[in-house]
Amino acid sequence: MRVSSLAIGLSISSLRSVFSFSARAPSLQSLLATHQSDIASLKEIAFSISDDAVVAPKDDVFYLRYILNGYDDEEERIAALKSNMEWRKSDGKAIVTRARNAIQSAMEGGKWDNGPIQDAAPYSDL
Repeated sequence: MRVSSLAIGLSISSLRSVFSFSARAPSLQSLLATHQSDIASLKEIAFSISDDAVVAPKDDVFYLRYILNGYDDEEERIAALKSNMEWRKSDGKAIVTRARNAIQSAMEGGKWDNGPIQDAAPYSDL
């Protein structure tokens, strides 16, 4: 019985090492610090397209998603950003403006209020 338990213990232990993974994901702050220069480059591109904060947000997290999204290369990443900026300048302008205003309203008073978000959502009157 002891030999079986030992063998099972060893094989479970071996499986854990083969299939182990880190449960800790990098923090947002560490990701922003690691990718600071790439974020700055993307922001520069976005700001060259528009100086409107609704179109080209100043928030670094907005640009971090282009870095973490797994594009094949930098050209593909930049093309996706430019396409998004163009949409935000034209067809999407009303949507992103409304969303930005709703977030600002939801944060007024120092405590999150989901009401403005729900009221500003497309088809919220249904």
